[in-house]
Amino acid sequence: MHHHSAVWNALIYGRKLWALVPPARATFGKVARQHPLDSDWYKVWLGRGATGRTKADANADTKGGTKRAGGRAQRYIFCEQEAESLVYLPSSWAHATLNLEEGVAVGGFLHDEGSLGLHMQLLHAPRGMGSLQNAATLHRGWYQNVAPAFPELGA
Repeated sequence: MHHHSAVWNALIYGRKLWALVPPARATFGKVARQHPLDSDWYKVWLGRGATGRTKADANADTKGGTKRAGGRAQRYIFCEQEAESLVYLPSSWAHATLNLEEGVAVGGFLHDEGSLGLHMQLLHAPRGMGSLQNAATLHRGWYQNVAPAFPELGA
């Protein structure tokens, strides 16, 4: 999961799952040594039954929240975005997405004075070997490992 300034996402076709955590419940960056991708939201989503609720959800109703690393309460809000719909996500909401079907979407950041400077720096930052994009493009070993999954691209 990660967070940033406010964003919008218009889904033209397909389905997209959003896992959300309001700023007041998010532990992102607050727990020592927590990696942004270290999250159990996907397992929680998979564990939801026909009622759409997990045992942890039921316990949260009586205990005030499920426990995460650091002992903070955190309950995920899940949203399935359907085709021809728009999602607006306010600033600082922790989130992760998963495409449930092939789809096409258009989206963007809504900048405020606090975030515009950072995004301008990222936009104009030089891209060298340190960038993931170039590392993936230039690293032959990576390509050899991934190529079998995409035979239509050829060797």
